[in-house]
Amino acid sequence: MEDDVWVKNEADVPVVKPKATTSEVSTSESIHVSYDTLARLTTLDLKMDALKELILSQQTHLDKIKEVTISEKLEDFKRVVFILSLTF
Repeated sequence: MEDDVWVKNEADVPVVKPKATTSEVSTSESIHVSYDTLARLTTLDLKMDALKELILSQQTHLDKIKEVTISEKLEDFKRVVFILSLTF
């Protein structure tokens, strides 16, 4: 009788995860610009230049941009790193 009953072990069942659609997948491109903290008067120009450069490098994806992130961090107490990221 035991041969007639077949119990499937849960460990034998492969777990199938649904594939993400293109709307759920996001990629990010970022550019880093560093400058002296003494040169903060020109930081707006640097940010605009970095933004232009990043956007021009991603021209074909402009309609897919979901988020633009701008951040700064102090590096070695002398330089500031400006980070601009685009998320698609």
